Amino acid sequence: MDELDDINGNIPNAAGKICNAFLCQNLRIDGRIEDRADITHVCFEGAWFRLYFEPFMVFWRASEEAPVASDEPGYEFELRDVGNEAGIVGVKLVGLSHCRSNEWIEARFQFENGKVARVRHDQERADVILE
Repeated sequence: MDELDDINGNIPNAAGKICNAFLCQNLRIDGRIEDRADITHVCFEGAWFRLYFEPFMVFWRASEEAPVASDEPGYEFELRDVGNEAGIVGVKLVGLSHCRSNEWIEARFQFENGKVARVRHDQERADVILE
């Protein structure tokens, strides 16, 4: 794995901060989930950020507030509460890194309780991998 060079935006300075939320927004096309982590929304000590990908490019953006699920035609998505599912809400982030292979890129969140959440994009889809 190589360290990723192509990052657009400012990486959150979240190491040492408590995770308030970790939500994955899916992408639905014709009612089917095509991308399980189209946009990942994370909150550390009240500061929200959006993480999303294009092939071999990571995008980080600050957000004003928490996302809300939508069922508006043409813009339907659900939010998966990965933070509570993985047991990382209320836990300190100890590391945030980015890496790639020839087939994928990812953002890796490592928490004080030993849990890891990796958001991986394989040039077509993104998903979250919990360890």
